[in-house]
Amino acid sequence: MWWAWFFTHLPGEHLPGTLSLAIITVAALAGLAGTLAFAPRAARVYIGAIAGLFAAILNLTVLGSFLGKTPDGMTQGVGSPGTPNAALVVVGFLGAGVALGLLAGFLAQRLRRSDPIRGFPGDASNWLARMALVGVAATIPLLALGGLVTSTESGMAVPDAPTTYGSSMFLYPIELMAHPRIFLEHTHRLFGALVGLVTAILGVMVFWLDARAWAKRAAAGIFLLVVAQGVLGMVRVERNDPWVGIVHGVVAQVFLGFMVAQWVWLSGAWRRAGEHTRIAALKRFAGGLTHAMILQLILGATFRHLEGVFKGATHVLYTHAAFAIVVALMAVLAAGAASRVTSDDPRAPGTRRAGRGLLIVLTVQLLLGVGALIAVLSSPDRGPVPTAERLDQAAAVPVTEALLTTAHQINGAFMFGLATFLYVSAWRGKKPIAQ
Repeated sequence: MWWAWFFTHLPGEHLPGTLSLAIITVAALAGLAGTLAFAPRAARVYIGAIAGLFAAILNLTVLGSFLGKTPDGMTQGVGSPGTPNAALVVVGFLGAGVALGLLAGFLAQRLRRSDPIRGFPGDASNWLARMALVGVAATIPLLALGGLVTSTESGMAVPDAPTTYGSSMFLYPIELMAHPRIFLEHTHRLFGALVGLVTAILGVMVFWLDARAWAKRAAAGIFLLVVAQGVLGMVRVERNDPWVGIVHGVVAQVFLGFMVAQWVWLSGAWRRAGEHTRIAALKRFAGGLTHAMILQLILGATFRHLEGVFKGATHVLYTHAAFAIVVALMAVLAAGAASRVTSDDPRAPGTRRAGRGLLIVLTVQLLLGVGALIAVLSSPDRGPVPTAERLDQAAAVPVTEALLTTAHQINGAFMFGLATFLYVSAWRGKKPIAQ
């Protein structure tokens, strides 16, 4: 629903409100009905109503942009927190969420599933893994938006944080987001809030349902990391410091890695693999790939944030391109090791699929890298990132370059996630007996 809202409200689209609402509603129905297929058939309508209400509560953060009121004559700045009958609108919005959930549950009852998964919390370990996957799925759009913010030089389009032009970021009026750079930076913050909320909910579930003390400590650490990432984002805005932006960009990818790792150790395959030995070759090559990619991320983030600010940034770009050879070699070796996991190992299906996916993503990444390199080297120097007071005078960002560099970054995030998945999976089990 958030992605549907994002694409239907891009500046310059001018979609009719009814069409935008229809697209968002269809997205909600499809998501709810598809997910409810995992619930017991008899309880799908009941669970659908709860899920619809919960989705509506999450979407109040987006509804606030329509409840925020723009003072007369204002084109950019503070939005007031109230519109007439705002409380009634909120109640109606929550009721509509429940109704949508009931409809989705009714539709899901007609979906055939021979072996519906048992309901929560009876099969708690499976639900923990599914919620962890939700966390991963929520993080990837945030990384994509972060990449767009950097590629379009939108990071300083809003001069304050965590507020937006002095207004609560959840009440900043939609009509004040007409400037593309303001829209991207503001929605990036909204998606960040969503990821923080999902991480907190997952942490509560882990503390409630997982008996492993180390898993609870890890969940707490991951939550603290997302909080630190939010603070880094605010410091980046307040100080307009590109070096803080570099750290912010790298930590974002590392956070994705930890979310993937948490998904692995909350999964059923992890629990079933306890009697097996660690996969030494996969641990070696996937570990090498993971660490090589962290260095590659640092190089890429350094160039992207120092381009136009530091004369040596181009040398960093060339180093990033050359080091891609090492990353590619480690990816091929890791994929080969994943393909040789024995069939009796419960991790085999996941690691084999991840290995094949790694080769596909690597191929796409190399092609995108060449395209992004050509686009960056052929584009003119645009100088420092424009601040809020210079938005109207800022040079336009080449669309091709922005799309290629963002695609290269988000595809790299997929690759890093796969590498982390293989690395953490290989660690599970007993140490192999020395020969």
